[in-house]
Amino acid sequence: MSGFEVGTFVAYTPIKESLFIDSLYPIERQLEVDKCKNESARREKYYVWKLLEKVVRMHLNCDFANLKFTKTDNGQWICPDFYFSLSHTNGLVCVAVSDEPIGVDAEFVRDINPDLKGKILTDRELLSIEKLEGVDTSRYLLESWVKKESIFKKTGGKALLPNRTEVSEHHTEIKIASVGDEQFIISVACNENKKITFEYMEDI
Repeated sequence: MSGFEVGTFVAYTPIKESLFIDSLYPIERQLEVDKCKNESARREKYYVWKLLEKVVRMHLNCDFANLKFTKTDNGQWICPDFYFSLSHTNGLVCVAVSDEPIGVDAEFVRDINPDLKGKILTDRELLSIEKLEGVDTSRYLLESWVKKESIFKKTGGKALLPNRTEVSEHHTEIKIASVGDEQFIISVACNENKKITFEYMEDI
């Protein structure tokens, strides 16, 4: 993995409607994007892959067009030359690259219905939140969800089971990113010894 900077690099950028959509490499990713009938989802999938291409070009000593990308049985894209993780949400895409397993998830800040506690939190986490005074339950649930999504992507499971995933058993780091008038929560799941560098990219 020559040319890889020590640590983990996380890039995020807003989705711009003015982006010219051209072809993607590999063709399998292009076909995957073309199959999206929802225009918003299609642009998000396209944009996050272009961000990955830029990150590889800037921070890895390799030619993106010469890399080999495949998909696992659970639909996750992988590359034998480095680890990476993708996330896209309303108005934002995010990419994490590392020399060790990595997971990233991003969500725009919004209220979460407290009635969803049982679907998001484990029994131990439910007990913990009940003991906290003055806690913003909605924010706690949102951060827990984002952390669990990033953990799921790092561990490569087949199905996300948030109420069976203990956040405390994994290393995650949270960043609150302001983009325009919106706020986003970005969670990165990685090994504890990793230094994480976040970078906002205006253009890709």
